[in-house]
Amino acid sequence: MRSKRLFTITAGIVAGVLLYLGASVGQPQSANRSALAGIVSSQEEGPMEGVLVGAKKDGSTMTVYVVSDDKGRYSFPTGRLQSGRYSLQIKAVGYDLTRPGIVEIAGKTAQLDLKLTKTRDLASQLSNTEWLMSMPGASEWKADLYLCASCHTLEPIVRSRHNVDEWIKVLARMSSYYVGSTPLKPQKRPAPTPEELSLADQGRRQGGANANTNMAGEGASPQNKRMAEFLATINLSASPTWKYELKILPRPKGRGTRVIVTAYGLRRKDSMVHDALHGSDGFVWYGDFGSQFIG
Repeated sequence: MRSKRLFTITAGIVAGVLLYLGASVGQPQSANRSALAGIVSSQEEGPMEGVLVGAKKDGSTMTVYVVSDDKGRYSFPTGRLQSGRYSLQIKAVGYDLTRPGIVEIAGKTAQLDLKLTKTRDLASQLSNTEWLMSMPGASEWKADLYLCASCHTLEPIVRSRHNVDEWIKVLARMSSYYVGSTPLKPQKRPAPTPEELSLADQGRRQGGANANTNMAGEGASPQNKRMAEFLATINLSASPTWKYELKILPRPKGRGTRVIVTAYGLRRKDSMVHDALHGSDGFVWYGDFGSQFIG
C-alpha cells in the first residue's frame, strides 16, 4: 500500500525552490515593490497569517507562492510575475477561497483582497502527517502506514468502509505490489519464495528494520490480521464519520512566512519525483520514481 509523506507529490506537481527574500528578510513584504498584493482574511480570524497564496499565469505550467504576514498581507515582488492574466489559489487547511481569484497584471501593482470561508470538507485537505496525528492507535501500527504512503495517500484508507475480514484481503493484495507503485502505474511483483517468507518471518520475530513488512502471499497472517483490526478502527466501517478529532498543523508564522515557493507542473500525470536538483543551466532536473525518465 502507499503519503501524502509526510508529503507526496501528486497531480504532477513538484515544489520547487524556497527562497528567502534576500535583503528583505526581517522586513515586511511590503518593503518590496509588488507586482500583486492584497489582504487575506476570514470572518473567523480576520486578517490571516501563514496562508499560502499561489499565482499561475494563463498558459503557464508554473505556480509561484508567497505567504501572508501577521497583518494578513501577501505580496508578489516585481520580477516574479510578468504581465498577464493570473488565477490565484490558496493553501490554508480548514479554509476555502470564497470565489475564484482572477487578476490582470499590467505594469503597476495589482491589488486583490482574498476572502476565505471555513471548508465543509476538512478531511479532503488533510496531509498524511495530519491523518497520522489525528488517528488513534499505537505508533507501531501507524509506522506500517508509511509503506502504504509510498504508493498512495492515506485518504483512501481512512475513507474506506472495509471491515476486518475485508481488510485482510486488501492487505494481501496490496503487498503484492512493489513499493513505489501508484494507482496510475501499479507494478506487480512475483510471489515470494518459501525462503523469502521464512526470512521475513524471522525479521519480524527479531524486530529488525523490516519487522512490520508484509510479503505478498502471506494472506491472513497474524501480522496482517492485527493490522486489519487497526485499520478497521480508523476508517468509516463502523460509522459515517470518523470517531476521532481531525487535527491540523499550524500555519507558518513570523520569519516562516518570508519565503517564495515555485511549483513546476510536470507533463506526465503519473510522474513521481524522486530527487530534484537545480542545474547550472537554470533548469530543475529530477529522477522519476519507478520510471526510467529524467525530466
